[in-house]
Amino acid sequence: MKEVVDQVRLLKPDSNQETSADGAIERGEPDEMNELVRATFYLYKALETGFLDLRDNVEPKGNHYVFFALKDFLVEVVQIIKFKPALFVTTVMGEETGTREKHNKHAPLLEELAADLVTPAAYKCMEAWIPSENYIQLSSFYIPMKLPILLTALPWTAAAATLRSKSNVVNQTTCGGTTYAYTGLEGYGFIPSNATDKYGDTIGGIGSSIAIKPDSWRRTAPNTYSGIVYALPDRGWNTNGTLNFQPRIHKIALTLTLTHNASAQHPSPPNLHLKYLDTILLTGPDGLPTTGLDADVTGAASYPGYPPLPAATYVGDGFGGAGPGGKRISLDPEGLAIDNDGSFWVSDEYGPYVYKFSPEGKMILAIQPPEAILPRRNGTLSFSAASPPVYNPELTINPEDPQSGRNNNQGLEALTISPDGKTLYTMMQSALNQEGGPKKKNRQPARLLEYDIASGTPVYRHEYVVLLPKYEDYTQNESVVASQSEMHMLPSGDFLVLSRDSGFGHGQDETRSVYRHADVVAIGNSTTDLKGTFDGVGASIASSKGVLKDGITPVEYCEFLDYNVESELANGESFALVPVDTDQQKRGSAKKEYFLFSFSDNDFMTQDGHMDFGRYKYADESGYNIDNQVLVFRVEF
Repeated sequence: MKEVVDQVRLLKPDSNQETSADGAIERGEPDEMNELVRATFYLYKALETGFLDLRDNVEPKGNHYVFFALKDFLVEVVQIIKFKPALFVTTVMGEETGTREKHNKHAPLLEELAADLVTPAAYKCMEAWIPSENYIQLSSFYIPMKLPILLTALPWTAAAATLRSKSNVVNQTTCGGTTYAYTGLEGYGFIPSNATDKYGDTIGGIGSSIAIKPDSWRRTAPNTYSGIVYALPDRGWNTNGTLNFQPRIHKIALTLTLTHNASAQHPSPPNLHLKYLDTILLTGPDGLPTTGLDADVTGAASYPGYPPLPAATYVGDGFGGAGPGGKRISLDPEGLAIDNDGSFWVSDEYGPYVYKFSPEGKMILAIQPPEAILPRRNGTLSFSAASPPVYNPELTINPEDPQSGRNNNQGLEALTISPDGKTLYTMMQSALNQEGGPKKKNRQPARLLEYDIASGTPVYRHEYVVLLPKYEDYTQNESVVASQSEMHMLPSGDFLVLSRDSGFGHGQDETRSVYRHADVVAIGNSTTDLKGTFDGVGASIASSKGVLKDGITPVEYCEFLDYNVESELANGESFALVPVDTDQQKRGSAKKEYFLFSFSDNDFMTQDGHMDFGRYKYADESGYNIDNQVLVFRVEF
């Protein structure tokens, strides 16, 4: 609390205005209350003198700021103002002449403070007196190669009622003959950055991919819903190098309570509650742990009935400490789907492969994509992503980029299965190196693969190409490709695809994001099926600059939900779709509404981190604590 008080002292218009607060100390109130009282006093003085004026109720424009460092303190201040006004008057303001009159004079302003402390108007005022290190821009949250996150104060409308009118449509698009409408932000919640799972490891990166168990989703009250979501972290904290982190799937309970009469001027508190339930560790076919360590440059793990699997040979404990060393299957998990039998489908970047795991987390199947997609260096299969381990950061790979196949850290980023559970789709994050990668300005054509999984044995059926959107990189003054990070098959048969810029946001050198979209992709009759024609080693569907070859028609790509819209700003990394009306399929209504859940990927960024079953402690060098945050949107079609 003392650190909070020291920061709030910055509010003082006059350094001699401590008398009343000091008087509270002399009267012997408890220490914690003394500190709170002192801080509240400075806040009150800022209001009284006009240094902080919340009456300037202007509409938000451009980039606004969220109150960050003093958030918890302000919550306590509001509680005192609302529920202990006498304490505020007698303790904070002391026995000054006219104290009661002053309180009455400022009562409306104090009520406004209590009700509207997190409005855009407040952000505008706070910009003047919060030190630069204590606020962040709403339009530019953290995430290198990931989508951003939110704080617990949102200046957006969050769900007024179960039903909405067309007048609330924020954005609309038509793709593949279906009209889609985004009607607003419905909710938000978070898991703290330093939360740990049952194994003692940090719960981080859970926005890599998510899947809500369909039969768990239900309405429990007129405006309350609950369900179970499975969240997939990627390869663990790797700011300083990859670690021997065992990939896993977290099980989390969701409770969404829609908020009545919420608005940008009167936002609701977090209305999505997330409760950690369990963690499933992922193992190989032999039951041994998998690892997030970068795969070896050459060589692979061999198991009967499996293709060559990416594997990492490590020394010590794989975290830089003492140990016997070993070799494990390497996984950089990025896509997640739940099979009808309760097993899990996981796509990864190292292979890039698609794996099936039992409900207990044991690998039971692996899909190797066409040869054209597999990474090769010097004519040999090479699964390394040039991501050295934390214990050998100077390790170099030659050449660093594969000469063909998937680029480093640009593998099978997205995975989804059809609502009937019979078809699996997976997509590359961007172009293969022989057809546009690795340069960001050229890697536009991303391959989309379709597998029939109805029989239990996957059968490769179709292959398409998605031309990813481009945006202007203001740091380089050039047009570059927005790589995709997630896809989700819609009941209409189309797909939501999450495309975004990279390297921008909270904790990065540049903060302003310019492209973060949930867009719609539709496969049509005219879309070219590439299967078999361009699947051989080094086969290319485009030039080295990413220009498609003649005769190839990509899928239809339609821009839809802009995460950077200031009036409805929201950000996430993964998708899950559930119905607003849990009986709408039975009703057979033409227009259906859905909640779209989007989780952020915080890359395990915390100052209180734990890996290796709690034994390895770390603090991210960024200095930030980035919560795992979740947004809920409403869409209809």
